[in-house]
Amino acid sequence: MDLTKLLDWNYLFRAYTFDTLSTPFRIALYGFCVLSIVVAIFAQRQLAKNSGVIKKWNKKIIGFGWSVGLVGLLFLLFRETRALYLGARFWLLLWLLGSLAWLIYLAIYKLVTVPKLQKQKQESMEFNKWLPKAKK
Repeated sequence: MDLTKLLDWNYLFRAYTFDTLSTPFRIALYGFCVLSIVVAIFAQRQLAKNSGVIKKWNKKIIGFGWSVGLVGLLFLLFRETRALYLGARFWLLLWLLGSLAWLIYLAIYKLVTVPKLQKQKQESMEFNKWLPKAKK
């Protein structure tokens, strides 16, 4: 695969894409889309079991999975049917870069923000257990 073509605007914005994706790349993209939808379904099932910070994390995963999976399948459908302008390589590249950026954001949120929020919640619960309760 020649990556220098990705810097050529004529290659990226060509309206007619006569050449299809290579089979391994096509399988990888379809697998990524289906896997993201499956992860979203699994996170939806876990949503009721978890609470607090993990629930917010699951909601972010659900949004990522459904959005990336369905939009990716749509772009791949446009590409396979050779739709004019919508099947251009630019849209697929933009979708891949957006998905990667979103995935990096989710990883940073899970690895950095979630532990901080859990620690703050634990400290708050520890502090509040010594406060007087309101009488009923």
